[in-house]
Amino acid sequence: RDGLPGCSLVDFLPGEHIGECTDFLSWTWDYAVELVQDALRSWATASKVDPKDRVIWMCFACNNQWRILSGQQVDSGDLESMFRENLPRIGSMLAVLDKWQNPRYLSRIWTIYEQHVAIRLKVP
Repeated sequence: RDGLPGCSLVDFLPGEHIGECTDFLSWTWDYAVELVQDALRSWATASKVDPKDRVIWMCFACNNQWRILSGQQVDSGDLESMFRENLPRIGSMLAVLDKWQNPRYLSRIWTIYEQHVAIRLKVP
């Protein structure tokens, strides 16, 4: 974390909202923010977890998208190895579906790949 212009969104969070990740969020970029919020609320309620005790890793906030696309940070080809290395450390993956019938989530090769890796690595 360098705090320079073009930094990740997570770099703007106050310290009390930063911690060791407890859950990786698998989702698609075209979901509305409200859909993701509702899904996380539903998960927390159904799982009986306190959201204040969870730190969720979400790519758009944690990866520096601008630097990745411009080639200034990690090469986009390295995202796969970064994902495989970090998922077991995080230890839990949450998948957000927009609907049960024909969800957009299952039309994206990357989200299918995330599920494949989670199953192979035995990450719930």
